[in-house]
Amino acid sequence: MKQLAKLPLEFEPGSHWKYGLSHDVLGALIEVISGKSFGEYLYTNIFEPLGMKDTFFQIPKEKKHRLATLYDRLEDGTLVPNNALDRDSEPIAVFESGGAGLHSTLNDYQRFAHCLATGGTANGIHILSQNTIQLLAQNHLLDSQLPDLGWNYENGYGYGLGVRVMMDQVIGGSNSSLGEFGWSGLAGTYVFIDPKKKLSAVYMQQMLPNLEFYHQPRIRNVIYGAIH
Repeated sequence: MKQLAKLPLEFEPGSHWKYGLSHDVLGALIEVISGKSFGEYLYTNIFEPLGMKDTFFQIPKEKKHRLATLYDRLEDGTLVPNNALDRDSEPIAVFESGGAGLHSTLNDYQRFAHCLATGGTANGIHILSQNTIQLLAQNHLLDSQLPDLGWNYENGYGYGLGVRVMMDQVIGGSNSSLGEFGWSGLAGTYVFIDPKKKLSAVYMQQMLPNLEFYHQPRIRNVIYGAIH
């Protein structure tokens, strides 16, 4: 954080949006306020209450054999194992990033996503207020900033508090609800959360390039198309 504070601003705050390190700053802020490491805070306030037993920054040695393989997809469709990021899963890794780095499972991630979809409470466990989720799932960008998002498959989306937010179903070619929100991971992990319908979905793959522009809108529209 001290190194980030030394960098000059790329633009006047509020004039543009840029994919950056703001969530890492927030992770450090949580550590200062809570007096805990970021990982400890997440475990105490989210993972343990929701029963997320397989979510960590550093995978325990006894669970390391369960780490999914990342693949590079060649132009002819051949999948080649890529272990370049495996070192970040080692128990000796020390950086707990506010913006990336957690390892999890489909089951654990779905527990978290569905908790947000049902108002921040799951099985009697309350982790976030419904009002905060409503604020999170609104577009916070000006019309002049929206082009900075830059991802073609996200046409129709704005940007909330760390998440994409559906603003225009026509532009997006989407049958999801207005206010549907979520995010995507580098290797193709995808989540959407819909508080209006109390619906959530998590899709996971481990492939580069991730072809998210092809897979993810189709996954979303098929799911919503199956709802009566």
